[in-house]
Amino acid sequence: LDKAVFRAGGVIEQSGFNFISQFVVGDTLTVVQANPANSANGIKEPPTTGEVVKYSLSGVYEISALTENTVTLSNPNAVNADWGKLASNADYTVETEATISTSSDSLWQGYFYTNAKDHEYALINILARNGLYITNGQEYEPIGLDIEIESEIVDSTNNPVAGTLHVQTETIYGSQYKRYAVNGGVGTFRDGAYWWSNAHIVDDEAAQSAGTTIKILNTNMAVGKRLRFRVRRKHKKVTVNQGFSVSQDLRVADFYGARLMTPADAPKGVTTVYTKTLATEGALSLKERKLRLLVQRYVTDATSGLPKLSNRADDILRHIATDPKIGNLQLTQVDIAQIKAEVDAQIAYFGTDKCSEFCGTFDDNNLSAEETMQIVAKAVFSQAKRQGNKIMLDFERKVPASVAVFNSHNILPDTFTAPQSLGIANDYDGVKIEYTDPIDDAIITMTYPNDAITNPHEDKLIGVRNKVQAHTHMMRMYNKDRHAYKSCEFVAGDESNIVVRTNRITVADQLRADVQQGSVDSIETIGGDIVLHTTDPVTIEPSVSHTMFIQTINNGVESIAVTARDDYSVKLARLPSGEISGTDKAVQAVYQIVSETDNDRDAYLVAQKDPSDGMTNKLLCTNYDDRYYQNDSDFTNGLIT
Repeated sequence: LDKAVFRAGGVIEQSGFNFISQFVVGDTLTVVQANPANSANGIKEPPTTGEVVKYSLSGVYEISALTENTVTLSNPNAVNADWGKLASNADYTVETEATISTSSDSLWQGYFYTNAKDHEYALINILARNGLYITNGQEYEPIGLDIEIESEIVDSTNNPVAGTLHVQTETIYGSQYKRYAVNGGVGTFRDGAYWWSNAHIVDDEAAQSAGTTIKILNTNMAVGKRLRFRVRRKHKKVTVNQGFSVSQDLRVADFYGARLMTPADAPKGVTTVYTKTLATEGALSLKERKLRLLVQRYVTDATSGLPKLSNRADDILRHIATDPKIGNLQLTQVDIAQIKAEVDAQIAYFGTDKCSEFCGTFDDNNLSAEETMQIVAKAVFSQAKRQGNKIMLDFERKVPASVAVFNSHNILPDTFTAPQSLGIANDYDGVKIEYTDPIDDAIITMTYPNDAITNPHEDKLIGVRNKVQAHTHMMRMYNKDRHAYKSCEFVAGDESNIVVRTNRITVADQLRADVQQGSVDSIETIGGDIVLHTTDPVTIEPSVSHTMFIQTINNGVESIAVTARDDYSVKLARLPSGEISGTDKAVQAVYQIVSETDNDRDAYLVAQKDPSDGMTNKLLCTNYDDRYYQNDSDFTNGLIT
């Protein structure tokens, strides 16, 4: 104990120390005083005179009384006459350094008791916050101290169970002890008090905190039982020669029960990770730990259905859709062949499989399966969709034709908003995206056209962990900002249910007087001509090439060259491959005729789709432009460094 106060009558006082937890009345107590204590005689405040008296109060005493902060000795004068000096001298304070124990060894700390019964062993963390070393102020000599642990099983009333006492000795070493100690870290035992490394280290790394985690090895311990333990230093306090000092304070930092996990403790598919950390104050404390790992999980192979390590979007989408805790869909509800074909098309289109990867995790329990699949699809330039009760994937890329035609026959009256000039959206002067570094998990920022932009269009790419994929997303954003110049908005009929965001569609301007559109009345072969009869009059100039876009009743859109015949019919270059309607059918195929001069004028990209009343949908569209995708070949052209 440091700075114990010795008072006349055999009273020893120590603030901050609980004597009751360590001793009982009748115990034998040993006082070992390292240095004689000086009396206060000769000190002028309060005014006293006389020679300075030396006290040496060491001895073995019997305890007669206890409080939390004081211990009273029985007839101490009979053991050591210096106690009488305290009564005859006018001291007002006496401080000294002494060791107090019921034996010549160190004090026991404990008992400590476990509470729960589901553990099978106990662990303790021993910490030397200030390090374990001897120093002369210039060099450090790491040391090791032995710790003795007594443990035993206790019953429901905390009484020890006979025959379960176990004693073990462990050693805690100072920082860098085993690195620098002679004899391969064994060192030499000196003065019976500590392990000496015989190393002299100039760097103060040897003065760092030291700690160790100890497993209590009581073989009587098992699940359903409770245990208590106490711990002490096995040897006396370390003393050193003049000119040296020693750092040797130890304390029990933590004590907790533990049990090895079995397969029954973890649900199927759970990976257990073990971590090891340095014994710092923060690391030893019991608290929730957070750990970031670069891992790759097993997913379901899109073709075979077997588990495998994969970053391909089709494998991940199948896994999400059919996982019982996420999508919970039957395999018949996922168009595996279509999704795989779209991903294969991506790889061929970009010239790399990097643009078809998803490398991210989900930590939001509120995400639906549909939202989760849509996030995966967005990372690989696609949209997930449900069509015909099946999950499918739609890859956005440069396409020559639209997936649907919308005209006066399937645009609800008075819902069409005229195209408007947009300019560069929000006056963006560039784009800024963030993606995750594949090596160290750092967030990487990319900007275009340069770092000097002040009003960028920003996006955080989820699941993107490679530069090729991030670059392609960035350039598509930039090109769309530059080349989107008009928009339209309308409510479309039930044909719009096949449309998803980023699809190319053809929209007839409902405010133009020269739009040629209507429904297909019938198709017949007359002589060698394939004749399509229309519900509305048509006018085709013989000197200009014209194309008819036909949306068949099975949701296909076909573009077929047409030539003039009469006011209510045209000649087709070929028969439509999809089914058309007849006059006896409730649903009829619709068409739109455009000349080569305005073939792309009515091409749009679906920007947003929201359900409206019944089977209709509200579509917000921007103009389609091939230049959106002009940088999609940057990888194959060697432009991504």
